[in-house]
Amino acid sequence: SPLIPFYSGMLSRARLERENAKFRIKLKDALGKADAWPSSRPILLAKLLSMVYPVTDKRHPVLTPLSLFLASNLTFCPIVKPIHAAKGLIISEILHNIHSRSGRMAPETLSFAEKLLEDFVHFISLNQGNEDSGWMKNFPRRKKSSRAACNTLLDLQKVLAPTENEDSSYFDSLQYLDSLLLALLKFLQKV
Repeated sequence: SPLIPFYSGMLSRARLERENAKFRIKLKDALGKADAWPSSRPILLAKLLSMVYPVTDKRHPVLTPLSLFLASNLTFCPIVKPIHAAKGLIISEILHNIHSRSGRMAPETLSFAEKLLEDFVHFISLNQGNEDSGWMKNFPRRKKSSRAACNTLLDLQKVLAPTENEDSSYFDSLQYLDSLLLALLKFLQKV
């Protein structure tokens, strides 16, 4: 990138445009919208691009489209599966890092974190009963006597695995839910 910035910028931007085109097609389809979250490759590409290019510019030929792509993912993709919450949190972290280093804020990260926190409060609330709790409906209820949360970190290797085995028992376990809540609270401390 420093040796040939124009060429690397063109390639990065073309890749982002392809991912954005795939994303828009998924959003137009009612069934595709339920799983419109990007796969692990675009997420890892976003992290790489945020580290390669300078984030201090107000407008950047690569980071500005990247920020718009990530923000639109957080805004338009619904959380249908437990893995979507983890992907959204990772995207929020990347977008927050891009904007915070340049002294700006991305409101989409806050609204996503707020939505996720509301889901956790709704799941944990006592008057929950048998009410449908969306993407958290498959998680077992924790007994009142076992309030100690597991302090394990979110396993990014399982979330961003190339195969993305979303049916894994890891994503339906209380350990995953606890690590997701811990990651959310750490993210909110930064913001």
